[in-house]
Amino acid sequence: MTIRAWRARIRQRGEEALRASRSTGRPHHLSVDQQAVIQAIIEDDPRQHGFETSAWTTLRIRQVIGQKFDVWLDRGHLSRKLRGGVLVSAARGAGRRT
Repeated sequence: MTIRAWRARIRQRGEEALRASRSTGRPHHLSVDQQAVIQAIIEDDPRQHGFETSAWTTLRIRQVIGQKFDVWLDRGHLSRKLRGGVLVSAARGAGRRT
């Protein structure tokens, strides 16, 4: 935010405008419902989703998400979500594979 914008805000709302407000952050790419669907998919054997082996990898999970929801997450971002348990707990090991 620029100084000009801050000054305008103060003129409009007084000192209250300077109080910290809660930042909502960037919106999630996947809804809670979509994340639940992904968790269920990852709990399945990857061969049930057209893969030749039984190991989930970050790239495979990314492919399934992209094909199912048309959301193509960055590989590094997806890996961090998997390692942190933010997306799905069942796929913790998948974040280490590429």
